[in-house]
Amino acid sequence: MSYVRTIDICAKAADKPFQKAKESNLSAAANRLDGETMTILAYVLFKVSSGTEREVCQKLVEFAEVIQADLIFGEYDVIAKMETEDLDALESFLSERVRTVPNVLVTSTMIISREYKGKNYRPKNK
Repeated sequence: MSYVRTIDICAKAADKPFQKAKESNLSAAANRLDGETMTILAYVLFKVSSGTEREVCQKLVEFAEVIQADLIFGEYDVIAKMETEDLDALESFLSERVRTVPNVLVTSTMIISREYKGKNYRPKNK
């Protein structure tokens, strides 16, 4: 995806009003730029104080905006998938709540532009 395309997607996302999804988060997210539903999904990577990874995950999943939090190996310690109604809500949530979680040292946010489901998560055609 080119830089210009990413800006177009973000601009389109920011202009669309939020409407409550009538379908699952995964299928709604797959169509959020083309359909009626508009939510922002993002992955946030965390570097945390050594030994506090589980505590941070447990705290993160208490937030309604956090879909899932996982411990990971590598440069980062924790990854969380989040959903907010728009970009402003994501910015507020990250700045005012997530970054104040004890032992969080660094965050890196990646907004999801489109999701693709694996075979086991696709709706079954009947």
